[in-house]
Amino acid sequence: MDLGKHPSRRILTFLAGLFFLSLGVMFSTKAVLGTSPIQSIPFVLNLGTGYSIGLTTMFVNTFFLVIGVAIMGRLYRLKYLTQIITLLIFSGLCDLFAYLFSGIVIDNYLMQWLSIFLSSITLSFGIALELAANVSVMPAEYLVSFVAYRTKLEFGKVKVMFDIMNILIAGSLSLFFFGYLQGVREGTIFAALTTGFIVRFYTRILKKHGFYEFIGNDDPDAAKGRL
Repeated sequence: MDLGKHPSRRILTFLAGLFFLSLGVMFSTKAVLGTSPIQSIPFVLNLGTGYSIGLTTMFVNTFFLVIGVAIMGRLYRLKYLTQIITLLIFSGLCDLFAYLFSGIVIDNYLMQWLSIFLSSITLSFGIALELAANVSVMPAEYLVSFVAYRTKLEFGKVKVMFDIMNILIAGSLSLFFFGYLQGVREGTIFAALTTGFIVRFYTRILKKHGFYEFIGNDDPDAAKGRL
């Protein structure tokens, strides 16, 4: 993979992105109003089985990785396997933050919404940094790219359908485990509606102030296509 003129800056930006992504996940799990669509299945499995959020994230995304390999078949490339490293780091950070903030319980509804807001702006910043670095992504995003490539549909449309599928599966699992919706609530809908806008806001700011050039990303549109 070509990391341009400043590979260390690109990699550090990528790692910072994963840091803020996992921190955003922690804020949303503490709010208990639901997390982002992409993280909804791991969160419900975490609540329903007692396994750590990092472990359930690893399990679900490994499934996405396998599906991605099946979809691409002989077109699958070794460079896509960088998502394994991404997944390991992200899952580990999720468990680290879960441990560090394990003593915090938020039971006030207003404070829960504040935590959801913090989650959205933190998670979105992590995504914006990940896009700027253009080093690797999580298996779920690769899967969306693979489906878009194979079906010739726009990435954005496939992403919306994928988010809806995640929410429906997470909701079904919640009903199975608890008999009511838990882990998929109003916070999930809020994240689905706002994350894209916030990411675009951060990206405009980063480009405007020359961050892409600073880290050596000479192709600011490269992150739009992962294949």
